[in-house]
Order: sequence, then structure tokens, then C-alpha cells
Amino acid sequence: MADVAISIKSTLENVTGSKHIYPATFANSGHNYVGYDKTTGKAEAVLVDSVGSFANRIEGELAATGLLPRIAVQVAGRTLSIHELPHRVYDAILRDSELDGQPWRSSTTGEKILASNIDNATALFQYAPLTLLLGGWDSYGGDVFHGAKLARVVSGEIWGRGVSPNFSPINRIRLYFVA
Repeated sequence: MADVAISIKSTLENVTGSKHIYPATFANSGHNYVGYDKTTGKAEAVLVDSVGSFANRIEGELAATGLLPRIAVQVAGRTLSIHELPHRVYDAILRDSELDGQPWRSSTTGEKILASNIDNATALFQYAPLTLLLGGWDSYGGDVFHGAKLARVVSGEIWGRGVSPNFSPINRIRLYFVA
């Protein structure tokens, strides 16, 4: 089967009407530029919305419908759904928790989910369908050849093209103008 992708090029406008946008910021690296020229202060592109951020919003919207199965864990007095955990159903928080007095990975539900793979993903479909949509990797399930590895089916990112970073002297926030 061949890989398939849809790429859409569109002119987007800030919902506030402003010409400024605030792109994604990453720890230890700042903004993700492509072709940044220090002499001119211009870049070919800057990442505005990342694949991970897109996935987080999709998870939030779909979870809010109330149609998804509910697997949750208590952490520091909070109840977190698997849709809020960074690695979904394969997250260490869930891995290190218990279900009905048993370690999660040894529980009936945990065993079914962890036995899922690309050939038989019925338990993931039943208990954690967003893992099938947004991908997941059971890195604790063994070496690189063991443990489920599911590529994301849906992803999205937004890039701003023709950008000029500007610095606000008041608060040092970087503002970007998209050409």
C-alpha cells in the first residue's frame, strides 16, 4: 500500500484581525525556523502549530463528546483520562498504576490492550480508539521489535511562510508578521 497525504496551502488570518501571530515555542530551542537568516532577520518559515499540539486538540475535542471509552487514573488528587496523558494508553503514569488491585499491565483490560498490534487492534479500538487515530508506541513492551508501534493516521501542522521576527522592547515577546 502506498503512503497517502493531503497537503493544503491556504492563506490564514489571525482571528483577532491582527497581523501578528505567536508560533509554537520549544524548550531549549525557541521557535522552529526554516531558512532563518541572521543578517536579514527573515526566515522562509516558522512552525505555528505542531503535530503534537494538533493531536492534543483533536483528543480534547473528541473526548469532550462523551463518546469515547473512559479509562482514567488518579494522580495527585486529579483524575486524568488516557486522552490527557502524553503517551495515551502507553503512558508511564498508567503503566505504573493499578486496576482493581492489580498492576495495570497485568489486569485483564491492560493485557488485552497491550496484546494489540497492527494485525489485531480490536482491544485498542474498544478501549483506546484515539491511539489508532493518533498513533502510539508501547516502548516498555520490550526491545525495538516488541511492543506495539502504531503510526498516526491523522496529523496536522501549520507553517507560517515569509516571516520577519520582531522584538517588543516592552516585554521581549517575539511577534511575527506573515507576508
